[in-house]
Amino acid sequence: MTNGEHSPKEWSEKGLLAEIRKLHQQGRSLAFILGAGASASSGILTGGKLAYDWLQEWHQRECLEPNTDLQSWAREQLENPTFSTHQDAKPAYQDAASHYATIFERRFAGDYTSGYAALEDAMEDAAPSVGYSILAKILDETHHRVVVTTNFDNLVADAMAIHASRSPLIVGHEALAGFARPQLRRPLVAKIHRDLHLAPKNDREGVNTLGQGWGNSLSQLFQYSTPLVLGYAGNDGSLMGFLNDLPAGHIPGRLFWCYRDEPPAQNVLATIAKHSGVIVKISGFDEFMQELVKQVLPEFKLGQLVRDIDQLAKERKEKYREAIKKNPDSWWVVELAAQAETDMDKREAIYREGLKKFPQSAELAGNFANFLADQRHDYDEAERYYRKALELDPSHAAHTGNFANFLASQRHDYDKAEHYYRKALELGPNDPYALANFAHLRLLRRQGDDLAQLPAMLAQVITLAKGQASQILAEALFYGVLSQALGQHSPTPYLARLKRVLALGYSRIFWNFTPLFDAVLPDIDPEQAQHYRALGAAILDAAALPALGALPWWQAVPEADPFTLPEEDQQSN
Repeated sequence: MTNGEHSPKEWSEKGLLAEIRKLHQQGRSLAFILGAGASASSGILTGGKLAYDWLQEWHQRECLEPNTDLQSWAREQLENPTFSTHQDAKPAYQDAASHYATIFERRFAGDYTSGYAALEDAMEDAAPSVGYSILAKILDETHHRVVVTTNFDNLVADAMAIHASRSPLIVGHEALAGFARPQLRRPLVAKIHRDLHLAPKNDREGVNTLGQGWGNSLSQLFQYSTPLVLGYAGNDGSLMGFLNDLPAGHIPGRLFWCYRDEPPAQNVLATIAKHSGVIVKISGFDEFMQELVKQVLPEFKLGQLVRDIDQLAKERKEKYREAIKKNPDSWWVVELAAQAETDMDKREAIYREGLKKFPQSAELAGNFANFLADQRHDYDEAERYYRKALELDPSHAAHTGNFANFLASQRHDYDKAEHYYRKALELGPNDPYALANFAHLRLLRRQGDDLAQLPAMLAQVITLAKGQASQILAEALFYGVLSQALGQHSPTPYLARLKRVLALGYSRIFWNFTPLFDAVLPDIDPEQAQHYRALGAAILDAAALPALGALPWWQAVPEADPFTLPEEDQQSN
């Protein structure tokens, strides 16, 4: 490519690798900018392919003229007379990529929750490719510690869990952007379009607008680290708009932009040229990372990745082998083996073999139902196993409560869920999980006296805590915060207690606030809603606590004894 006024120079891959080696030796840092193309070899469809699939579904639903083909219909709907779905020179989905946000917005109009579920399904079976595994090694063992991504997936964190000695800081929401600083002791993953479980940005406004808080953080990051772009086409207006608005000379050295098939669009080329950048054609993300690691970790061998996986598997197998020796004929041994297995296909196989061996185990059937619902998203089979568990042991309070959770969150059958919550509380009247989850249902449904019943239910959870901080106590206090905000009352009594619980600390377990946020936050002041997203993230993930602590509104929240009732505050005033 010639070097025109708005066209950057093009380098060879070998030339880029040699330059990176020099920068590494000089102590300069790279910031990896990753787009959907980087995750394709890990089993996740690119944005273009997802958009093309959604476009076909949209066309099938809303095209009322049977003789109108997809391309003609799409040109009219997308207001793009040159849009093409059948091109010889490039993939059929390539034009769809540049309209990703519009297609998502129109395909899932009125039901974004369905869109988020579609994204979860698309990423369910993804596993870090060799490129991500190498990236984990680089982030862990060199001074190149920053990843900025428009992706929602957790491939970087998953790879580091296997191949690194420390976990990264994941900043998955703009409310936490203040914690994305250049001088960090651990790797940083900045998800500027949010994490998959925190209402990821897919519509036009979200994709084209950089979340408040990211501007200053990214500006600082790119002031100290040279961006290396991999798998990112620049089709959004948020990150691309930010790069375009950065003043020339802000980025140290130059911007390195790698592409695979087609060179970047003209507006992207202009931004690259503004930052004295270069474009580089590479054969693929995995292939490039295998060459890049030689420049920054010359002693690295691919065999290390295999040894990492083998060592992790060995350690976990030893743990459950010891359990088997102690109690070889117990369903619990199967459960330990399943929990120790990181490969989801193998975990499922362990459960199914265990159920053949222990067909009368209500515990195993119920736990397998949880796995099917939470990990596989196979809701029909999950429901069958929940019902089987309850058929085997109708008096099992935990399985009854878990089935109620399933009916509320996946089937949205709130009335039937209430029936099972009440049954769970009959079986275990002092079960704080059933109480808190029933409160969660009332907050989701908000019919009749649902909100009026919440304070008494939450007071029971606080009383049952008996001086012990836990996630279920934190969740219950959070529900109190949201209920007060919905009623336009002060949430401070609940916030103050929740702040102390977070300070005390507790073990985290799996839970998902996304359905609750979707149902409740649109009815709350937008600024408050952003605060509560950050608070929810900290409740479920301890890594989000420092970012929450840096927010001025949270700093202003007082602390109170979490084992006293909020009503006592009102009585003392």
